[in-house]
Amino acid sequence: MNRITVKKQIMDILSVKENEIEDITVLLSGMSNAVYKVKYSGNTSVIRIPLKESHLFVDWKIEEEALNFIKDEDITPKYYVFNYQSGMKVLPFIDGVDLSCIDYEPHLPQIVEILKKIHNKKGFFPYCFNFVANLKKFENLLPQIDPTYFELKSIWFDHYENEFRDKNIVMCHCDAQRSNFILSDEGKLYIIDFEFSAANSVYYDLASFGNNGIEDAEALTKEYFKDTTEDIDLCIRKVKYYRMYQVLQWYLVASAKHNMKMDRTLKMDFEKIALDYLEAATSLCADLEL
Repeated sequence: MNRITVKKQIMDILSVKENEIEDITVLLSGMSNAVYKVKYSGNTSVIRIPLKESHLFVDWKIEEEALNFIKDEDITPKYYVFNYQSGMKVLPFIDGVDLSCIDYEPHLPQIVEILKKIHNKKGFFPYCFNFVANLKKFENLLPQIDPTYFELKSIWFDHYENEFRDKNIVMCHCDAQRSNFILSDEGKLYIIDFEFSAANSVYYDLASFGNNGIEDAEALTKEYFKDTTEDIDLCIRKVKYYRMYQVLQWYLVASAKHNMKMDRTLKMDFEKIALDYLEAATSLCADLEL
């Protein structure tokens, strides 16, 4: 989107005139959205504007349900405006940094506290993660898929029912990677982006933290279970197993975005990203000796 189009969209979203907008800064272009910091009429907000293809990858109704489900926990910024049909969202701007940019280890206790607030939240969350349907949805976006993907997928499901299926299903964020944790300048930690939320295994959330490297997920797992009687080595094995599933999923997502020629729009090499995820799945499979 060019700057004039963006400015007009923002004016419509905020219901303000052009002379009321003081500044628009691009914060980032993620894998599905453009995100802007906007100063207007003495306020500063963050505005998420999804790309036209974004609805193929996320369900904003699920995000709305998740935000309402955990709204009393004070772990994510309260939105001003949220349209679950378009995915457009307006939030207060938080001066701070995401945990992919800094040493996260001093903040592990805060991360665990946030995740446990989500996992221990009482009540019924209506969306349950479906491992088969989730992959199928993304497979259907692609005309051709590397045969290695199907080999690894088959191996993963061969071990699910008898070894790794978690009967203790709880509310999960399902994309709790480092970049989705924001540390404010005041030292308060927030978690953002609930588009993939579902009832799932806690090991799935812990695995998500390994998006920059599986060692991050291992460190979080040790912190999460440090005051329990759980076998840490077994917990880490489960986390690696769920991480294998996640990188297979992200391989499909990145491949689909490359196929849709979104590389230039989002300034990301989705072809390389997809191959990196497939390589990560191969490595985890070998490490797990599946």
